[in-house]
Parts: sequence; structure tokens; C-alpha cells
Amino acid sequence: MWPFSSPPTTLIYPPRAEFLERLRGRWTNGVLSQAVEEAIMGNFALDAEDRIAPHLTYENHLKIVQGMWEQRPTQLFTHVACPTLIIPAELSPADQRAAEWIDLKRRAVAVAEATIQHARVVWAHDTIHDVQLQRAEWLASELAAFARSLRMRCDNQNR
Repeated sequence: MWPFSSPPTTLIYPPRAEFLERLRGRWTNGVLSQAVEEAIMGNFALDAEDRIAPHLTYENHLKIVQGMWEQRPTQLFTHVACPTLIIPAELSPADQRAAEWIDLKRRAVAVAEATIQHARVVWAHDTIHDVQLQRAEWLASELAAFARSLRMRCDNQNR
């Protein structure tokens, strides 16, 4: 059930320079390169005044947020029939709330691994949510290894 009696107020989008300044202030772990910054900016449009602007309308953004809130992924796991690579990211929790979130995530991943018939789980330790931004080469290596394992599986089945 949608947790709000009314939708959140319209989002306020800052000037690009202010957004990037805040971004650089938060990403002090050395991950924020020019390429990563450009990838993040790809999530936004810029208006005529060089302010961050959404690609989606506010109404469509709310539809997505509501859909994410109402979806229960664990109820869908039994419908997954293809080999599945799950790469959850985790950082050391900074506080109790973060520790509880990691615990919940670990339990959900364990359910996925136990329920999805051909699931493989590879944890991205010490990694932000956007694994591809922080550990692109490692992620590419894991994806390639998974693809190779599928190819070997197919080759063995065709023998």
C-alpha cells in the first residue's frame, strides 16, 4: 500500500553547478571521475537556465515510485526460469538503520538464491548501489564469467 496520504511535493532541481558541488562533496571516496560524473548527469536533462531537469514528468515519476513501493519481488522469484546473476552491493553500515537495511537485503538475496532455480549470487562488497560506476571492470568481469558459464552449460547439454 502506498505509504503517503498524498504524494510528496514537487521536486526542486538545483542549478547544475550546485548539484555537481554537492555530488563532489558526498563522493569523497575517490570514485567520482569525470566519466562517472557524466554518467550521473545522464540521468538528468538541463533546462534553458542550466538547472537540473527530470527526464520524466512528475506524475510519471510518482507512478514509478508507487510501483516500486507496491512491488514484492520475493513473490516473483518462483516465476524466474532462466539462469540469473544477482549482484547485490553492500557497504559497511554507518548506523543502525543502515545495518537493518543490509540485514533485510541479505535475507531477500538468500530467498532469491534459494527460490530461483539457476541463481548465482556474487556480492559487490564495499560498493555503492551503482556498482557499474564504482567497479566497472570488476562488474564486466563477473558478467563475462557468468556468460561463459552459460555457454559451457549449453555446450555440455548439446553433447
